[in-house]
Order: sequence, then C-alpha cells, then structure tokens
Amino acid sequence: MCDDKNPCTNDTCDQGTGNCLAPAGADNVPCDDGNPCTTVDACKAGACAGGSPVVCDDKDSCTTDACDKATGKCVSTPIAGCGVQCLDNAGCNDGNACTTEVCTNGKCVSTALNGTPCEDGSLCTSTDTCATGSCKAGTAKVCNDNNACTTDSCDAKTGNCGAANVSDGTACNDAVPCTNNDKCTAGKCGGAATVCNDNNACTTDACNPNTGACAFTPIQNCNANCGGGGGGATCNDNNVCTTDTCVQSQCKYTPVTTPTACSDNNSCTTNDACSSGVCFGVAKVCDDNNPCTLNQCSQQQNGNCVYPAGNNGQPCNDGNACTITDTCATGVCNGANPVVCDDKDACTLDACDKATGKCSAMPIVGCGNNCSQASQCNDNNPCTVDACNSGKCANTLVSGTACSDGNACTLSDVCANGKCAGTAVVCNDNKVCTSDACNQQTGACAYTNLATGATCTDGNACTTNDGCNGGNCVGTAKNCADTNACTLDGCNTTTGACTNTPIQNCGNNCGGGGGGNQCNDGNQCITSTCVNGKCQSTNNTNQCNDNNPCTNQDACSGGTCKGNPVTCQADNNPCTVEACGIFGCQSTPATAGSACSDNNPCTVGDKCNATGQCQGTVQTCDDANPCTTDSCSQQNGCVHTPVAGCGGTCTANTDCDDKNPCTADTCTLGKCVITFATGSACNDNVACTWNEKCNTAGQCAGGTPVTCNDNNPCTTDSCEASTGKCSSAPLNTGGCTDNNPCTQNDVCTQGKCTGTAVTCNDGNVCTNDVCATGGPGGGGGCQFQPIQNCGNQCTSDTQCNDNVFCSSDKCSNGVCVHAAIAGTSCNDNNACTSNDTCTASRTCVGTAKDCSDGLSCTADNCIAQFGVCANPQIQGCNAGCTADSQCSDGYSCTLDVCNTFNGQCIYQTLASCTPSAVCKVNGDCNDSNVCTTDLCNTTTSQCLFVPIQGCNPNQICASDADCNDNNKCTADSCNLSNKTCVHVNLPGCTP
Repeated sequence: MCDDKNPCTNDTCDQGTGNCLAPAGADNVPCDDGNPCTTVDACKAGACAGGSPVVCDDKDSCTTDACDKATGKCVSTPIAGCGVQCLDNAGCNDGNACTTEVCTNGKCVSTALNGTPCEDGSLCTSTDTCATGSCKAGTAKVCNDNNACTTDSCDAKTGNCGAANVSDGTACNDAVPCTNNDKCTAGKCGGAATVCNDNNACTTDACNPNTGACAFTPIQNCNANCGGGGGGATCNDNNVCTTDTCVQSQCKYTPVTTPTACSDNNSCTTNDACSSGVCFGVAKVCDDNNPCTLNQCSQQQNGNCVYPAGNNGQPCNDGNACTITDTCATGVCNGANPVVCDDKDACTLDACDKATGKCSAMPIVGCGNNCSQASQCNDNNPCTVDACNSGKCANTLVSGTACSDGNACTLSDVCANGKCAGTAVVCNDNKVCTSDACNQQTGACAYTNLATGATCTDGNACTTNDGCNGGNCVGTAKNCADTNACTLDGCNTTTGACTNTPIQNCGNNCGGGGGGNQCNDGNQCITSTCVNGKCQSTNNTNQCNDNNPCTNQDACSGGTCKGNPVTCQADNNPCTVEACGIFGCQSTPATAGSACSDNNPCTVGDKCNATGQCQGTVQTCDDANPCTTDSCSQQNGCVHTPVAGCGGTCTANTDCDDKNPCTADTCTLGKCVITFATGSACNDNVACTWNEKCNTAGQCAGGTPVTCNDNNPCTTDSCEASTGKCSSAPLNTGGCTDNNPCTQNDVCTQGKCTGTAVTCNDGNVCTNDVCATGGPGGGGGCQFQPIQNCGNQCTSDTQCNDNVFCSSDKCSNGVCVHAAIAGTSCNDNNACTSNDTCTASRTCVGTAKDCSDGLSCTADNCIAQFGVCANPQIQGCNAGCTADSQCSDGYSCTLDVCNTFNGQCIYQTLASCTPSAVCKVNGDCNDSNVCTTDLCNTTTSQCLFVPIQGCNPNQICASDADCNDNNKCTADSCNLSNKTCVHVNLPGCTP
C-alpha cells in the first residue's frame, strides 16, 4: 500500500514496476499545514498551504501582538520603553523596525507598523514585511535539485541551497521502466534489471522498454529441422527483429543488434522499433488536460484519442482558487465549499481572488472615515448626497433625482433607492423585414434589413410568395387578366379575389354620324369611339384626377389615372416625420428615443419623446455645499454662487435671506441655516418654459418647453426667447399641398401654399373640359363631360340632349346647339357645398359649407366624402393669453390653462375622460337612424352620421324591385343591411 501521509498527493502503485508514485493532487482540497495560526488551509501544487492568518490585536499600543505557532494562541509582548517617561522621540526607540515610537505628553507611545519592509534575519526569505508590530517572513527561497535521493535545504546565514544524501536503501524511482526495487545509493537512484523468462525455448522473452512489462513472443518454425547446406530459408519466423539461420540442421533466431524499424500491429503506438528480438512501440499519449475524463487511445477508431467522462468524485481543479472542494462529475470539474471572506469590518467590501484564493478587503469610500469637508466623502454615486457631518462622512440615498446610468439606450434616468436607472428606448420602425435594436453607445435606433427572401406578409391579398427584399416586404402581383378587352381587370386587396368589371358600351353597336358618345364608358383615361358600327376603347394620356390628396400632376397611363407622390417639406423638427395623409401633409412623432438636440446646454442625453418633442435630462450641478446656490448657465455651464449669509452669524431670519426662492432661510442658534424648498413653484426666467419646480439641489428647473406649431407647412414655428410667445416665419420655398385638386406643383410662397392651375384638355371638341374641386365621394380634378350628339345633325331638340344639366339643348337649322343656363339651381354632387347654381361655363358650382366652430385654435375643415365638419385642435395655438378663459378649445376632455409667465395656452388631456361619440371603428357609431351612414373618423376619433341621399326610412324592401319610384332620374336600390329603399338622383337627368 502506498501512502506518503500527504493529503495533497494522489498515491498510486505502478503495476508495471511495483513502485509507489505520489503525483500532486487537486488544488483547494482542505488540509492542515500544521500551523495553528492559519485558517482555511488548502492544497496547492501538492503541498498544504495556509489560508487566512489569525489576527491578533489586544488594542494596546505598548505590546507587540503575534500568534504562537505552537499553540495557535495570541501572544502580546510588551514593547520595551513604551509608555515610560521621555523627553523626546529618541528616548523611546525600542530597536524594533516594525514599530514607530513618539514621545507624547512625556510618555512613550509605540505604534505597530503593517506592510512596511523589514528583515527577519534569514537570507532564505525575501520581501519580508511588518505585521502587527513584528517582522514576518516573506517568500521562502525554493531549493530543489529534482533528486529524490537528496534532502534539499537553505542556509539561513548564507542563503545558499544545499543537498544531503538520504540513507542508502531508501526507496525511490529511477524512471527506467525495465528496472525494479529502485533504491538510493550514495545519493543516486538505481534498480536491478527486470528479468523476463517463461522457460519456453520457443518464445522470445523481452522487457517492454516503454512500459516495463514482460512480453513473450512465440517463435514460428521453432525447433524445425533445416537440413544441410545452411538452409536458413526454412527457419523464417516472420520477425524482422531476429536474424534467422540454420546451425547443425536446427533453426537459430538471433535478436538484431542494429536499430531496425518494425510494426507491432498496434495503431495506438508510435516509433515502433526492435528490442531484444521483439517489436515494441511507444504508447500514444492521449491527454485533453481534463482530469475529469479518461484519456484513451482507440484501436477501433484507427488510433484516435477518445475522452469519455470518468473519475467521478476524484479531486480536480476548477481554475477558481475560491472554491476549496473541487471534484469531477460527468466529465466536468465542479467547485464547492467556497472560501468565506469576512474581516468583520462593516466598512470594507470582502472578496476572494479567484486567481490566488486569498481574501481581500477593499475599503468603502467614505465609510467610517473622518472628514473635514464634503469633497472627502465623494462615493462617485450620483444617487447619494455626500456630506461631512460632525467630522464623519454621511452618504444619503436619494430617489427621484435626474442622473445618468451610462446607457444611451435608456431615457429619463432617475435615482431610485440609491441606484440610477432609466426607461428602455423602444426601437420599432413597424417594418416586418427589419430587426430593430438600440446602439448602447449612441442611443440611436438601428434597423437592419432581414435576409433577402425571409418569410413575411405585405398585407395585400393580391400578392403571393411574399418575401423580404431591401428591408421591405414584397410579393408577386396576382394575375387577374381574363383576356377580355371589354373588362377592367383588378384584384380586391382585402380578399384577394379577382375583379373583371365590364367596360360600359365596350363592343356595343353604335351608329349614325360617328356617334362615339354612345360608347362612353365613364373612364376619363379611356377614349371610346365608334368604328364601323362597333364601340372601340383606346387608352389615352390625358390629364386626370386620381382623387388622392397625396399625389399631383395626375395623368392617364394604361387606362388608369396615376399621380406623382406629394413631397412633404420637413418642419425642421428632428423629432417628427412628415408624411401625406387624408388631410395632406402632416407631421407625426418620430421613433421615441432617437437622438436629437434641444439646443439647451443645461441638458444632457437629449432624445425624442413619444409626442415628437426633443427633451434632455437636466444637468446635475450639485456640489453638495449647502452654502452655494447651484445652477446652470447657458453661457458658462454649472455655476455655484455663494449663498449670502449661509453659515454666518445672525439674529433674525431676515439676516439669512439669500434671494433664492428655492431655499428656506432661517436663523438657528445664531447661525444661518439654508434648506432646499424641493417641489415649490418657481420661475427659471426662461420665457420658453413653464411649470418650473425647485429641485433637490435648490435650483429652479424642470420647466416644460413651450410647443409652437400652427400646422402650416409653409411657416417655421419657434418660441421667442425674450417673451415666450410663439411666432411663425413665412417660408418662400419647399413643397406642400393646398388640398386643391385643381392646382399642381404646389409650393410655399410668403407662408402660404399655392399651386399652378391645372389645365384640362382632352383634345376632344365634344367634351366639356373642366376642373372641379369636389365631386361624388370627395373626388375632383379634371372632368371631361361628353356632349351627347355633339356635331350631329338633328331634326328635333330631343336629338341634341347632351345630359349636361346646366346647358339648353336646341336643334337650330339642323345642327345641335348647346347654351349655358346660368343661375339655374343644380347639384354639384359635393356634400360640402350648398345653393348649387349653374355657371356660364355650363358647370354646377355651390357655396362651400361653413365649418367654423368659432374657436380660433381649431382647424376648420369639411370632409368632402361625408359632408361633415372636422375641427381638430391646433397645437400650441393662442399664445399671448392672460386668463384661462382665453384658451378654451371647445373639447370636454382637455384642461385648458393659460401660462401667465409667457402668455402661452396649454392644452392638457384629462386622464380617463371619454368625449362624446368617441370611436375607433365604424361599429362604435350608431345613431339608430336607418337613413344615415354611421362612420368613424379615425383621425379625430369622432363619429360621423352622413345622410343617405334619397333614403326613405318608412319604405321597407327585400330587393331593388321593391323600391321603384317610377322616376327615371333616380337610381333605385334596396339597402339590405337595414331593409330601406335608397333613391339617388342621376346627375344631368331631366325628368
């Protein structure tokens, strides 16, 4: 049995040689170094090392305190001369380099030194240092000649290493596998050669020089007769490591003596060579440096190394010196029994060094320390108020104070229980084909396109095989062509169903005088003519109107009306995105968290908020001095102005007035005491902010910026720094939209959006070419009204009917004549006009509906497709108020307040307030009137109840046939949703 009584070695017996081996075991295994003055001892490099030392301190400056290595008890040795009477420091010298002595009030006072270099009297140690008043040995000199047959030592007087031979006969290991019973002789290790003999003349007996194991290899053709003439050929034993001869008619096999390569037919050996007539190879070394796996060479895998998990429960080293008991489990070294570091000092942070396993204690800045001023107590935490009170540091946690957590991807950082944290920036571009992330260094949102072809959906049922391309979801258009020239082929984007709408009159018979008007299909982008008695339709390139307020320069192409997208001019606000919508160009808030600049040097970390405003965190200027007023100057940054009378003598509170509305000034026990009036209303004298409050540093800050926006894309809106009033400077450049379909190339001119009149001309003399600002469903733009029977010969007035209500149709001298009937009442089919009247140009024009609500801060519009007024609030309107009553916006769910500091109206939405007829979808609106179309205006969340033209609430129907009113100038239909009849007047029809 092998046992060297050392818990830090793994004791094994070499089965080949029978020798004991003691390689170093795992580090951090608990042990006992024999020194009672150390604790938490653990193995390291095969030896037991002491852990944390026992601390001895009797609090007596006149004793040297140390731990007795024999007993482990603390011993306090009186310091010679300490405490005796003296005249000067020299009279107190005790000759100990690890104490310093001074003469104080006639008495010697000795102070123990720690960490000071010293000399312990032995040249076999280095870096000796003082500890609790005595010189402790440093790093011991290592003496090792790597000879197991010598005992190594260091001479303390000279520092030289020496080696003495161990007793002859002492067991050792000479590292030669084919020797045994190794013993020391005169300081050297040697053993007797291993004898391998199986007493079989027909085997070659040899010791494997690599392992020390005996090998007995059978000899082929052994004892065979080889006949006369030296017939060695019959003696071949197929062994390259022997020379085969025939001697006296008997085979003889002599081991080769020269280096000869061979093969031992083992894929797990290398460098195969002959030895004593046998081929031996050196075993392949497999080692993954993991003590928790078995290192094996697999002949089944062509000599490759394999490392299955093993050695479960065996000690190992997990690389963390702060775990004491490391053991193998399932091929991994797991650490347990962690080192406990606690110096019992509340003012240190105790930790274990993973590299060395030693405990360290880092002092907490300012904790327990004496101080004379607040600057000595700075703990570098913006969420504490650091002060020096009665000579001791005090670090008080604060909450609610603005700070910076060092992460650009958080907003509105504030202190909470002594820690700085903010709200995470949300990056979302609402595109399914991008991955959205925030850059923690810059705070900017980054949108990375997904790989081309990534699966997505574009929300259009008329496309297939949708996939990502360049950050956009793109699909292949569905083919709905039916090869019929007389249908308009399309696709329903909601359902994906193909639509093939017949073209009116296409292919019909026509006749008489080239009557192409008989072929009119009602499409302004298709010219219909009569050729050889048949209607033919041809696409044209005329100007037209696509009824889209977000396009201009509309023109026909491919039989449909298409326009160029309107370019919306930027409003110089980095926190808004300008885009065109139902009301033309509008500004919407940009992605919250985007970087911007509020042009205020007293804020940091400026970012866009959810309402499209640029806001920054107020810069903290607190110097922790209650006798200064801390503020931020837009010219000089942080300013610390001494508080008049602070800390000075006083007899009344008036003696301490520092003229700062954010402090409460009192005279206490004859001294001025200044405290901060946190949360009190104040004025920061910045005209373009309001609702200021005193902060925790005695500053007037936190004002809400005045928002100026007149919703006019042709003005630049700003707040006047001197007065705080909003002003708008007119622009003379930049694109815009005047929401008039009869103008094009709209641009800003002197603060107004104006465009060039659209010229309507389809080159057809038999149409009335006009531009209408509105029409059925809110349409407008160029309209080309066919003049029926134009140019035809006639014999009666009825042959000249052009279906234009505002013209008289006469047959004069055999030719049709069409004259305007100006002043006659008509219907322009625009729900936003009234009192419609015929004009001299044979068109019907009405008076625009008055949508004014009498409020100066609303934009008054009529929604043409519904004929209903919309009055959205103009943000930032009504600067220059003196009372709340001047700021009424007419909406019940806003709190209307006048900021008398700068004359600016503020409209604050009331939480949980529900305005009348609020809606999100059409289903939210129902007035129980079958003769109105109930709609939701999602822009204002207001319900619209639009009268149904010709609706008869008392006429119940089941089909269109039930609604015939025998009037040829109405289109009669049954609204199956409410079983009521609808009679719609046909434009231009004369009953």
